Amino acid sequence: SVPLLTQLTTLAMLAATVVMFFIPWNILAMLFGVWQFVKRGLRKFLWPRSKFHVPINEAIEFLGRIPSNMDLAKRTQLTPRRHSTVQNSKTSAKLASFEERD
Repeated sequence: SVPLLTQLTTLAMLAATVVMFFIPWNILAMLFGVWQFVKRGLRKFLWPRSKFHVPINEAIEFLGRIPSNMDLAKRTQLTPRRHSTVQNSKTSAKLASFEERD
């Protein structure tokens, strides 16, 4: 099975490739610049920030939530061993009576 983030990244790269094939670079750059300018203007005049606001990069925040290999190793579930050295009294009594027959 392929992890979800890999599938989403592949899908995003495929969509970006199709968009860049049909729309010229200069149009994309112009639209990006206009969007950044409009977004900053709207934030400044329509939604003023409080003095306690901390800017957050959403992509870095999302990638920071992915657990590392060490975190995954710490969270793995422990499975019981097949041949446990600790036995209860009933099992040891049955085993002893079985060994006496031989």
